[in-house]
Amino acid sequence: MGGIAMFFALTLAVAGTRVLIGMTEGGLSSNTKVTMNADGTKDVKAAPPPQPAPPPPPPTREHWAVVVAGSRRYWNYRHQSDVCHAYQLLKARGFDDDHVITMVYDDIANNYWQSREFYGKIFNRPGGPDVYKGCAKDYTGTDVSAENFYKVLSGDKKGMEGVGSGRVVESTENDDIFFFFSDHGSVGLVGMPAGSYIWADEFNKVVEKMAKDKKFYEMVIYMESCEAGSMFEGLLKKDIGVYALSAANATESSWATYCSDSDLSITPRPSQIGTCMGDLFSTKWMEDSEHFNPLNETLHEQFIKVARETGREANHGYGSAVLQYGEIKIDNETVANFMVDEDPEKVKAEFEGDPLTDHEFLSKFNHKIERDDPLVRFANYLPGTNQHVDQRDADMVFFMQRASTTNDLEEQDVMLSELRNSLVARRKVDMDIRAVVGGLLQMRNSEKHPLPNHMGAAVERMVSHHMGRPGSGKPAVDDFDCLRGMMSHWEEQCGRVTDYSMKYSRTFANLCNEGISVEDFAASVANVCGGRGGRVEKEAEDYLQTHQSHEPSQRIVVS
Repeated sequence: MGGIAMFFALTLAVAGTRVLIGMTEGGLSSNTKVTMNADGTKDVKAAPPPQPAPPPPPPTREHWAVVVAGSRRYWNYRHQSDVCHAYQLLKARGFDDDHVITMVYDDIANNYWQSREFYGKIFNRPGGPDVYKGCAKDYTGTDVSAENFYKVLSGDKKGMEGVGSGRVVESTENDDIFFFFSDHGSVGLVGMPAGSYIWADEFNKVVEKMAKDKKFYEMVIYMESCEAGSMFEGLLKKDIGVYALSAANATESSWATYCSDSDLSITPRPSQIGTCMGDLFSTKWMEDSEHFNPLNETLHEQFIKVARETGREANHGYGSAVLQYGEIKIDNETVANFMVDEDPEKVKAEFEGDPLTDHEFLSKFNHKIERDDPLVRFANYLPGTNQHVDQRDADMVFFMQRASTTNDLEEQDVMLSELRNSLVARRKVDMDIRAVVGGLLQMRNSEKHPLPNHMGAAVERMVSHHMGRPGSGKPAVDDFDCLRGMMSHWEEQCGRVTDYSMKYSRTFANLCNEGISVEDFAASVANVCGGRGGRVEKEAEDYLQTHQSHEPSQRIVVS
């Protein structure tokens, strides 16, 4: 019926008027409205387009969290206190037990070095609450490993059957994940108390696969360790819904805090605990989260405050550069999106009024507030002796605190002896690493790689510098298998990598990036260390086992 309109008509009798809404073939368009008037005339008008269906309600975003302390030994007290504090913070914000997964070695609260007064307790700041009470421990002891961590984070429930609580992150593409880690680290890695390290390349591959498998909507990572930035720089993609905050950049140490007394009226205080109570970056973000309304504060605002309070300028040179990585735009979201899982009205009620006027809180923790700068919540916390200590020197603080606070002369002698032994061991590692590098330069001597005129300067550059990588957007090392190989040979020949000697992964990264082979490195290490690694490891373990009793110390501490 070419040229003749075919109508499927709906006829409505309205005050003598018929309205025909036509669907035509070769005639009027499907959204045309034809009105027949009473006098027989027609009005042809375009009908309004159909209204789109209302959007479906947004899916419920569940909140998950994984908090991990990667160390053991009493002088690393602060890492487990950081993590138990984080657990308490998340629980107070409505997280269910099965949505906060905790990994801690759990050798601090009931440690030999704990005094009877604080036995079975852990504190993250002077005068603060016991964060160990009620702190869930899903995985402890040797279950706290990189392999198990990857399974927990990625939701491998089958892989964790029969291990610890067996809990894993069972998130969907609609859910958010918050991951907090606290321990020692170095270029391209962070430590774990059992098994291998968490390597930067492996960790980022796990996160990328989770994104590809739609295991989360967004993920936020807070990483407390030395050279934490090297875990993300040049590795964490910017378009997979992951935002990371590092306690330090890719070249520097992060800092322990609450390491010395500032107010003798406060209990507990560092001298009573005997070591540093927290880490600077960690305590700053948690104290900020506790005292600012997470419904109003964005991740960006928290970053600005924590970066300033953790930085060198605010801490008389004792601080680090907090940096952002990944999908930075996520920082426009509120802290509550990742750290709150309860009724917003309850949260609002907690933060009525200005927290800056909480004089009781300020006097309790002896914080000075710079009121002319709204971005600064806590200012310098610096008593006569330094509050902040390089993470790698915190074990020295432990020995010094013990030696200076005990009334037991025998214990004092032991602590001073341990302090001397640690300093000697550090000096030995410093010399060994330089001897290994010098040997490699000698082995490499050729027309293409002639010996440098200033051998000492060349060795020092390879040992201590970062060879221009940080800030370039490149990973700290091109070949992580090379870095893993060198670390393995060092431990086999020269002894266990300690909290201090871990820093020399930067040297191994430099050697790998300069094209030094793992085989040549192994030969140079064997020549310098002569395979004493196993003996040194056994001696260290034997000593530590005799000082890991789960009975409180009998010592008397000066109060």
